[in-house]
Amino acid sequence: MLPATKINEWWCCADDNHEILGRRLEERVGSEFTFSCKRFVDFEAISRRAAGGYPVQYKKVECIINILATKLTQSFIENKKEEWFIWSDVDVQPLGSLKDLRSVLEAQIENNSDSIDLFTQREFDDCGINLGFLLIRFRPTALDLFLSFAHDMTQCKGMLDQKLFNQILLNNKFESQQKVRRLPSIIWASSNAQSRPLLQNLVLHHANFIPSSEWASDSKDPQPKLNQLDFIASISSTKRHHSTSHNYDCKQDSDQEKAFFTFLNEICQDPTLSAYRDRHFPFDIRSQQWPALLLLWGEE
Repeated sequence: MLPATKINEWWCCADDNHEILGRRLEERVGSEFTFSCKRFVDFEAISRRAAGGYPVQYKKVECIINILATKLTQSFIENKKEEWFIWSDVDVQPLGSLKDLRSVLEAQIENNSDSIDLFTQREFDDCGINLGFLLIRFRPTALDLFLSFAHDMTQCKGMLDQKLFNQILLNNKFESQQKVRRLPSIIWASSNAQSRPLLQNLVLHHANFIPSSEWASDSKDPQPKLNQLDFIASISSTKRHHSTSHNYDCKQDSDQEKAFFTFLNEICQDPTLSAYRDRHFPFDIRSQQWPALLLLWGEE
């Protein structure tokens, strides 16, 4: 029996190429959340396009719409149930206790306005949202938001979904600024290496950025993602074990921190990430528009 809390369901989708990532995620969250992964034969990902390009991105948004539309029956709405669900890519993993992750998410719900329907990851600390890990409220206004987003995606098929959603936010289209907030950086996307998080504080890792030196020749190959997930899981587990062990080993603890900061430095210095940041968040956007939005949202 799962605990009676506001967040019980964890959804994702995967094609046959990335099924191994879906199974890996299920093994890590199935004890705490009701886990469901929508299966596809092939996403028909576009090679060398971020997140596989439009075919992959639109299928994911369609899945979210179907989840919301199926749940939001008249009886559900009339009973005024306050429930949320997690939607994520398959290249994410909890770090440490699942209860810690749940506590962080539930604190965001409790500490924010009732108007919020969606929490996203941070692409970078100073600007941007990432759609790889979402906390979504079962509510008609959330469904309306994703239906509107899907419509705009069909009009802008060459645009990365996250770039489009960032533009929607900055323009306050669909009153999105009142409905969306960003999760704290301890729910961490690897593109946000500049935030220099403490390894022991992270409750989730999203392998959304792979350094160019580790790229696969085929975007359907899950191995680079698996390598990063396994690396972060290993050093995080070791770090936590050392920190709570009666036989604390300062050198081993330091080794994990060094390995993590070497990894962060590699990402920060990767020219492809700098190019992505400059292309999607030009200087005027990240120095003027995003600071104004983060001030409105009350982010520190």
